[in-house]
Amino acid sequence: MASAIQNNVESASARYAADFTQGDLVLPPAKKYLVLTCMDARIDPARAFGIELGDAHVIRNVSLFFSLLCVLMLVDQ
Repeated sequence: MASAIQNNVESASARYAADFTQGDLVLPPAKKYLVLTCMDARIDPARAFGIELGDAHVIRNVSLFFSLLCVLMLVDQ
């Protein structure tokens, strides 16, 4: 049986997918950069760094879980 949290996440995801109208955004990101930030839930990368949907790759990091080399390899692909 699904928890209340799981039900909330699933219904929010379904609403987001149904209302999503920006599938035409270009790849790679428009501003051609990557934001590597802490996974702290209190941080909103879009507001903190002044980016909009489609502007940048955003990776939320867990205390050196990803090395910088790994991140750069992901961006290069």
